[in-house]
Amino acid sequence: MASGLEPGSRARIAASVGALAALAVAGGWVLAGVPNVEVMTLIVFAGGWLTGVAGGAAVGVLCMLLFTAANPYGAAVPLVAAAQVVSMGFVGACGGLWGRWAGTPARSPSALKLGAIGAGLTLIYDLATNVSIGITFSQLAPTLVAGIPFALLHIGSNALVFAVAGPYLIRGLVAAGLCPAGRIYA
Repeated sequence: MASGLEPGSRARIAASVGALAALAVAGGWVLAGVPNVEVMTLIVFAGGWLTGVAGGAAVGVLCMLLFTAANPYGAAVPLVAAAQVVSMGFVGACGGLWGRWAGTPARSPSALKLGAIGAGLTLIYDLATNVSIGITFSQLAPTLVAGIPFALLHIGSNALVFAVAGPYLIRGLVAAGLCPAGRIYA
């Protein structure tokens, strides 16, 4: 079975990056009213898994640029926006690295592994954004302390989202003939 994203198919990768970024933004807007619960991170991670390290980073950067600029609650200040964009690009790149390592459907990540990945990536994202908020308002320590409950909720909810929805998402992509980072399954 051939992948939907054959190596060297730049047009397909570009189209996939755009579509996945749009899906991630839509996922962000759908849950914008639920504090610290989101599906954007999982979609970006899966985008990296599907399109590779560079494609995943592009999905993360593009979706966060769009979401931050057109956030229903207002645009973020520049340093915070930069932290959000860079951190989500990192999430996508990590998805691409996982796709490289996964290589075969037999190495599909378990729910436990995906939950741990989601928690770890969210911790990195929350640290980067909270540090940038603390620096922006010259209140680093109070911001980090005040952010702990929100970060714990965000980390826990993403661990759950990754663990519950992640395996189905990745199995669905494989069943559709799509493979990590453009690999071809025979």
